[in-house]
Amino acid sequence: MIRKYLEHSKSLRVIFLLIDIRHDPMKKDADTYRMLTGMGLNPLIIATKADKISKAKRRKQIDVIRKGMDLIPDTPVIPFSAVSKEGKDEIWEYVEHYIQTIGE
Repeated sequence: MIRKYLEHSKSLRVIFLLIDIRHDPMKKDADTYRMLTGMGLNPLIIATKADKISKAKRRKQIDVIRKGMDLIPDTPVIPFSAVSKEGKDEIWEYVEHYIQTIGE
C-alpha cells in the first residue's frame, strides 16, 4: 500500500524516514531506505529522541545509522528531539531548500 502511494502520489515532495537514534537501525529501516532510494526518492533521515543520549554519543550513533543502513554518502541525517526541539530548524531549512530547488 505504501509503495503504491509513493509511486502514484502527485503531491509528495519530501520524505522523512524516522529512526530512533538510541538503537542500531532495524532491518525494516534499511529495507525501507533501499525501497525509497530504489524508487528514485531521497529521504531525509531524522534521528529521533536525540535528547535521550549525550551529544558526544550522537555522532557515533549517526555513524552507526549510516553504516547499518548503508546510506548513500550525501543522505542527510538530522538528530531531532521533540522535547528540546533540537533539529527543528535544520529540518525546516532542508524543506525550504528543497522547495526552492524544485521551484527552479
